[in-house]
Amino acid sequence: MFSRTCEIHGRKLLYLAGFVIFAVDSLLCGFASSLAWLVVFRIVQGIGGAMLGANSMAILVKSIDSSRRARAIGLFTTAQAIGVSAGPAVGGLLLEMLDWQWVFWVAVPFSLTAVLAGWFILPRTHDLTCERRFDWMGATLLVPSLVLAILALNQVSVWPLASTSMILVIIGALTLFALFAWRERVAPAPLVDLALFGHRAFTAGVLGVSLSYALVFGMFFLMAFALIHGFHNSALLAGLKLAIIPVAMGITAPMGMAAAKKFGSSVVCVSGMALAAAALVALSIIGDHPVSTPVTGLSSFAVFGVGLGLFMAPNNHATLDSAPASRASQAAAMLNPTCSECSEAAWACPPRLP
Repeated sequence: MFSRTCEIHGRKLLYLAGFVIFAVDSLLCGFASSLAWLVVFRIVQGIGGAMLGANSMAILVKSIDSSRRARAIGLFTTAQAIGVSAGPAVGGLLLEMLDWQWVFWVAVPFSLTAVLAGWFILPRTHDLTCERRFDWMGATLLVPSLVLAILALNQVSVWPLASTSMILVIIGALTLFALFAWRERVAPAPLVDLALFGHRAFTAGVLGVSLSYALVFGMFFLMAFALIHGFHNSALLAGLKLAIIPVAMGITAPMGMAAAKKFGSSVVCVSGMALAAAALVALSIIGDHPVSTPVTGLSSFAVFGVGLGLFMAPNNHATLDSAPASRASQAAAMLNPTCSECSEAAWACPPRLP
């Protein structure tokens, strides 16, 4: 949705607006007086994150010529990993030394610095679309379908799969999404160009991106609880342990691009996912049969990060290459999940709510 808005009004303006919204709501999250207000502020914060997620890869693609795109994507993935790697450790340190509010407040100066730097550095959008219409009907169908899908995922541990509530939510999400897909096929100015998914390589690449991000954020979320509540680590120690994953990703991502150039993206991506799967199996065994030394668990974190580092950058590059050049901007926007990427993953160690 924000990708289409950027095509109409320009990527730079909305990208900087995303940082402003994220900064303001990070400040408000720290001042939340109740869980309800915290949820409200987090929702608005997510809107700012969506502006960033829909823009960052598109700006990179438009700023770099195709001959240097592979290296740029490798560096982009490395930068993401560095940001994520700082998050768990910093979050744990803030929880140990200060209070949960600082987990949100620490993002404010960085967001404002990004706004200032982006104003002077980012190029203005010169290829605005001539078609200025926005598909409001498509947006009206897409937003509630995603909300219902997220609700179903959040409540899967609370509502039985065969319960009336779960069935109604799933049916509602699928129905609205089917109507959205129909609308995008007939809309004169669709939010999502479904013709992109006529390219099998692009469809497979987008699916791979979605699953890899699900692996990353699922690992951070679940392992934060396991380390703190299961193995009784402090928030700081848990953050330092989890930082191994993105550090390994950041180191490996440029190597993944070099390996993909030599051996092919498919070989490198499959090898990366095989390593990540092996690490998950090892962590599952450790969860059932804890060992006295942490080396095995930390090594599994490192292997998991290496596997994702080998997968993400080559997969992103191959997916972009499979899309037509005229649709590179929208294709790039689809590669980034609508989340605030590094900033959101950084707070994997859950704060104590007010």
